[in-house]
Amino acid sequence: MGIRCDDDDRPEPGPARDGAHAALRAWRDSLIDLGDNNRLINFTIGNGDAVQISSPEPGQVVTALSRGDRCALTGPGDGPDPAFRTELTERALGPLLRRMMRRAQQEHLDRGVAVLHLALGLLHWRLAADDEDAESRTTSYTSPLLLLPAELVAGVQGRPPDLRLRDAEPVFNPALALRLQRAGISVPPLEPGAELDVTRFWAGFTDTVARRNGWHIEPAAVLTCLTFHKEAIFRDLQDNEERILAHPVVRALAVTDSRRQTTRFRFTPIPPEDTDRLAPPEDVPLVLDADSSQRACIAAALAGHSFVMDGPPGTGKSQTVANMIGALLHAGKSVLFVSEKVAALDVVHHRLTEAGLGRYLLELHGQKAGRREVATLLAAAADEIPEIPAPAPTVDLATLRDLREQLTTFAYAMNETRHPLGASLHQVIGHCAALSRTPAAPVPTIEPGDLTPDAMHRIREATDQLSRSWRSMSDPGLAWRDVTTREPLDPALSRAEKALAALARAARAAEPAATAFRLQRPDDAEALARLADHAGARPGPVAASWLTAGDLNPIRRAADRHATGLAAAAQAAALAEQHAGVPWTALPPLTGLPVVPPLDALPAPVDITTLTAGAADELARSFTRAAEQLDVRRRAVDRVTARLGLPPVHTVQDISRVATIVELGDRPHKPERFWFRPGTLPAVRTGAGVLRRALEALVAAEIQARPYFSEAILGQPVEELAERFTTVHRGMGRLRAAYRRDRRQVAEFVLPTANLGDAISRIGT
Repeated sequence: MGIRCDDDDRPEPGPARDGAHAALRAWRDSLIDLGDNNRLINFTIGNGDAVQISSPEPGQVVTALSRGDRCALTGPGDGPDPAFRTELTERALGPLLRRMMRRAQQEHLDRGVAVLHLALGLLHWRLAADDEDAESRTTSYTSPLLLLPAELVAGVQGRPPDLRLRDAEPVFNPALALRLQRAGISVPPLEPGAELDVTRFWAGFTDTVARRNGWHIEPAAVLTCLTFHKEAIFRDLQDNEERILAHPVVRALAVTDSRRQTTRFRFTPIPPEDTDRLAPPEDVPLVLDADSSQRACIAAALAGHSFVMDGPPGTGKSQTVANMIGALLHAGKSVLFVSEKVAALDVVHHRLTEAGLGRYLLELHGQKAGRREVATLLAAAADEIPEIPAPAPTVDLATLRDLREQLTTFAYAMNETRHPLGASLHQVIGHCAALSRTPAAPVPTIEPGDLTPDAMHRIREATDQLSRSWRSMSDPGLAWRDVTTREPLDPALSRAEKALAALARAARAAEPAATAFRLQRPDDAEALARLADHAGARPGPVAASWLTAGDLNPIRRAADRHATGLAAAAQAAALAEQHAGVPWTALPPLTGLPVVPPLDALPAPVDITTLTAGAADELARSFTRAAEQLDVRRRAVDRVTARLGLPPVHTVQDISRVATIVELGDRPHKPERFWFRPGTLPAVRTGAGVLRRALEALVAAEIQARPYFSEAILGQPVEELAERFTTVHRGMGRLRAAYRRDRRQVAEFVLPTANLGDAISRIGT
């Protein structure tokens, strides 16, 4: 299977090349943003995702990290050694570093990109008046200069993560380099593999931009998350434009006009029915299982075709890619496998390793693809002497081929359209399965081998006749349905005729009501009987004229009066409850009320007719003493009310209220001042209820969590962990490395007596 490619190596015609060049330029321009919204150009530290190291100096920071040490990040106070000081408090530093660590890990899992960097030096600059970018020449910028790849690793339990460098080269800010290149400023190159001297680089760059007014470098070390992989792609597309345009795959992707498309990549895939003939499994070097459609893809890859393999999740695309790589390795090819998702790389790597091809795999990008790791793997591959694999077990290929051909023949037979049925056996079985609950019909005893077109015709005629009569037989309303008696029907028909006559007489008696309510069918007899019962059970006070009145307005007016009376009664009941504090039905009857005592029960008044001067003087002195004592008590109470800001007292009940308020001052938990403002007490009571319910919920959650977790887990992002275990780590998501990482993080705080699975299901508490 092949195609002619005689014209593919010739140069593309002018319009086609111009179209590819325009497409490449559009791709390149869409990758990069050199405007003010790019943090590589306009960088600020106070946006909540950057940590500036205040001490030691940036040069000492680089030296300490270059030794491969894990350095702790601390607040302004003392910390472990080596440690880097920041201006953040310990309470704010820990959550910020953990959030940055989670983001860096998630970006690497999702896109394979390292985003965490240590920015060394901040360039404060502005464009001069003669620069090309006229829009921003009056705007000042702050841009990081050197970006050193770093990572945060979990440290001591309860402490923020530690900082260390990744095994990668430092880079100059690529976005800043492109922006400065437009302004005619060249960036001093960094020597690959050389030891980084931050101070010397800053001095050299300062000499480069010394003629620029207002430009200066702030010596700083800032840990932040920055993404600039698109800038690297932009520079690659810019520096290697001709090489990229010369590649036929790029030209095919860039040209959308079908009239200008190359025919080099056109080929006819193997049809499914010819896969076993053109690409039998015994001729294709498979390292994993593969079906016919997957073997067709492997055969196309071995033939050197370029194609797109499309399929929904779970259809074996990763396994097919692994089989392609194994087959191409068997053919002596070198394969470069790239993917935006790290999970896809891990799956293919794992399957090839299980197949015994791990020694032929070299990871060029990822957490395990640093300079040391790549050099170690290359050295091991150069020094390793390949071992001759053990002989494979003997397989009877002829028997396997016969079995496969039998299965293929069986599949064709199941899907072949049969005549005179006009359907395949697979469709017939499916139709019969759909009729599993259909009542059984008599079936003629005919062997399948004896079935002829004439017999099939007779069966169809019998089936049509049965279908015409079966509908009436299956109708539940059929009068003679389920009649199985073999006795004469004359007596039963006579009784039925008499019952029908009695029913006709009863119907004539109820004919006026049946006509009024449009009840004319026999199955309406039940509704007519209910109407008769309702008419016979009407309450006595209802006037008989209401049932025969031609106008319902008097009835409606009576109903309105009744409704008005009910509303008045309800209003009176509400008013009585408002005054009494309880429903009127709870008030005692008049007969049960206490009797008002007579006035003669009160102390007898002073009889002035028998009052002597001595008795009057003594009575006046007692009144004076009582008044003086009452005045002293009143003045004391007035001082208390004045001190408390209360109104003066006038009655004995007022004194009792003041005493109650004073008693509140001796309580251990005193009320707040604003509680005594008008209208505040209901709000305080509501707040107390809410606080009580919240306390109950807190105690309940603590009771549920105590058997599973230690209190140290409260220092972890439990809300984020609970959300990920609920929404992300479900189904196939449990196969990802992120699930295993979160599971290990939770396991550190699970009690030894608790089950880890049960604890994870209750992390929401």
